[in-house]
Amino acid sequence: MNRITKRMKKNKDVIEELVGREILEEKIADMMVTGKKALDGAILKIGRLFVETLLIMDREEKLFP
Repeated sequence: MNRITKRMKKNKDVIEELVGREILEEKIADMMVTGKKALDGAILKIGRLFVETLLIMDREEKLFP
């Protein structure tokens, strides 16, 4: 585990040297925003499917008691 952490820190330093810290921070922030939007969209779809399923179950229960 310690070896992996050291390698990650070294890789981070190399990327910062190549790209620049400001650009790297912008890219990370963009990834976080797009990831959150994607997650929010998925949760919204799941919620809609859940409500739709409940409505269908309720309708079937009323039609076929």
